[in-house]
Amino acid sequence: MIASIKGRIVRKGTQQIVLEQSGIGFLIEMPA
Repeated sequence: MIASIKGRIVRKGTQQIVLEQSGIGFLIEMPA
């Protein structure tokens, strides 16, 4: 991944990965 992007793993029923870049938040849902 890009070093500029912070990867945070949030578990909310389904495993979700939140990518934050330049104030922009990308939410990716991945099947458990």
